[in-house]
Amino acid sequence: MRKTLQKISDTALFALTFFIVVLFIGLLVKFPAVKKEAEIYMVDLGFVLDTRPTLIYPENESLITDTKPIFKWEDFFQTRFLTQGYRMELSKDHSFENVLTEGIYKYAFADTLNSLDGGIYFWRVKAISNLEESRWSLKSCFLLGPSSLRYPKIEVIKPFFDRIYYSDISKISPLSFKWLPPLLDTNCFIYPKEYTLQISSDTEFNDIIYLLSSVENNVYLDATEFFSQNIPKGVASTPFFWRVRSADFFENISEWSDSVIFYLVNSTISTL
Repeated sequence: MRKTLQKISDTALFALTFFIVVLFIGLLVKFPAVKKEAEIYMVDLGFVLDTRPTLIYPENESLITDTKPIFKWEDFFQTRFLTQGYRMELSKDHSFENVLTEGIYKYAFADTLNSLDGGIYFWRVKAISNLEESRWSLKSCFLLGPSSLRYPKIEVIKPFFDRIYYSDISKISPLSFKWLPPLLDTNCFIYPKEYTLQISSDTEFNDIIYLLSSVENNVYLDATEFFSQNIPKGVASTPFFWRVRSADFFENISEWSDSVIFYLVNSTISTL
């Protein structure tokens, strides 16, 4: 009887020992997996925070008229890693030295509580979590109108004191009038709605021989068609003057550029 009980006791002790060993091995195998998952979590989170939110509205370098726009951006975390929210800043300068509005938002949009004045604005967004913050979104700007801002005086490029030659038996070569597009802010590329070009035979522009509206900052002319009737017979060199101005989408008109002279020279008569 005693031998039987002893055998049962030895068997039970062996089974218990075997169970403990198996359990310990299982824990050893499982622990690296948990550690690996934690490492993957940190790597993924670091990758997400190394990127930046994408802004949706107002679009970059756009024109809007809503004085209380709803700012929108893409939901930054589309994975299992949730963020606490987003930080948004609104400023009238691209360096954000003077921030007009700053707030923390839970979702990927922000309401404007107070009406904004017309003008150029810059805004940016970053995602925030309990660990760290993402990089700021790329710079985005917009023009809120109507605005009292006027484009500055345009700087003309050509023709600029040019001497353009022709002869009695040849046509005048086509002329290209070109100027630099003005900007309301050199860090926000919102261009005028249109330009007006004037060409005159006098410095006061009393005798306008050509007037044109253009959406581009250059104009090509068939010079023979437009100037042949304004060139006196037997004159070696005839001066002409041109200038240009811009208008925005709210009918604000800039001042005229400086008047620039160019010459049509009859090579048959002139030796210069």
